Amino acid sequence: MKKLLFLVFIISGCATEPQNDSVPAPQVPSKNGGNEVEGNKDSSHSGEVAEEANEPAPQPGNANYDQLKSALDSGNAKKIEDMVVQYLAHNPKDSRALNVLGVQQLKANKPSTARMIFKKAMDADPRNASIVNNYALTYMAENEEWRAIQEFKRALEIDPRNAAAAANLGSIHAKAKNYNEARRWLEIAYDKNKSNVKVANNFALALRGTGDYSAAKRVYEKSGAAESKDMIVLLNYAYLLVENLNDKTKGQTVINKIKFLTSDPAIMERAKMLEAKIK
Repeated sequence: MKKLLFLVFIISGCATEPQNDSVPAPQVPSKNGGNEVEGNKDSSHSGEVAEEANEPAPQPGNANYDQLKSALDSGNAKKIEDMVVQYLAHNPKDSRALNVLGVQQLKANKPSTARMIFKKAMDADPRNASIVNNYALTYMAENEEWRAIQEFKRALEIDPRNAAAAANLGSIHAKAKNYNEARRWLEIAYDKNKSNVKVANNFALALRGTGDYSAAKRVYEKSGAAESKDMIVLLNYAYLLVENLNDKTKGQTVINKIKFLTSDPAIMERAKMLEAKIK
């Protein structure tokens, strides 16, 4: 089987309503001519942050989390922290508020502080898979992948259908070229959110790694990859079309879009190399 251009997004976890947090920018393809998996080396927080936590028991005066969700939606760090302080003043063991605070620290590139906060949240709510996923991300941020893997597994032992933990564990396996295992976990994440193009990209890469090219194409199409402006997603899609499916017409269309949208020399070089295989 041909080498594969696998650019895996390690996707990211926060309490309140389910929401996809931003994913750090992926690495561009290597220039070594190979099609290697490249993980995200962003130092802030690499991974699928779980924007969902199990609903805690209602507390007097703060049972309604609408205001906290509104603060999260605003993206204003000070507003979020002020709101969290209000919730914790009512209940210092409010796992949702602690989880939100931990995510804020993770985004601020303070994984050690975030880990202490997530630990408090887990002490208050030990069966919350989303918080455990976020705890694992603090290790990913410090390049302690083995410890992160153990925590992602623990999150999935608590909740085998936790989308964030499944996405993260699957992405790690994809990066390690354990494609069957990656496929197993990424399918769970993809089923939960078919419109998340980064999760779809990783799942399609796992499918491609196991030789299921038609299924990989369906995943890209259903996720709207062709409409994406993410160069890595588009490039992976183009490689699948040209190298694996021999769909030169659609492959050329995707390559044309890449060349139109990017000025990145590494991406452009890859696009031109792939285009040469069509002509």
